[in-house]
Amino acid sequence: MDLFDRESDMVSVICRHLVATGYQVFREVAYYGRRIDVLALRHDQFWAYEAKLTQWSRALEQARWHVTAVDYSSVVLPLLLAERVDLLPFRRQGLGLIGITDSQWVTLAPPMTSALMWGPAKAQLFRTVQAFRNAGTPLCM
Repeated sequence: MDLFDRESDMVSVICRHLVATGYQVFREVAYYGRRIDVLALRHDQFWAYEAKLTQWSRALEQARWHVTAVDYSSVVLPLLLAERVDLLPFRRQGLGLIGITDSQWVTLAPPMTSALMWGPAKAQLFRTVQAFRNAGTPLCM
């Protein structure tokens, strides 16, 4: 399937891919009054993913907010749309752009390590993840 009916369908594909590649993955993680669509953790590094069906510029704005707490931040779009998006704004801001289908994961712009990381914000994400674990909150599957 190249087209997704709902953003939640995309998020499910993102989750499956990340879990299969060895990440611990969480959905809709609260972060200072905002939410990260998909938060992945591996080797004490956080990766944030903002999924959008159409509004790539809105997703870019959201991904930009996450760089204060995560090591890497990316926007995920349906592959057909992602291939038409100008990569320059992503590269300038060090944000990733990924295009997906049900069976493909194509990195069009790799994310850069965040230069804006703020230790207390990342520590808060670790506490949130620990609270999910303690509460038995299901991980992203």
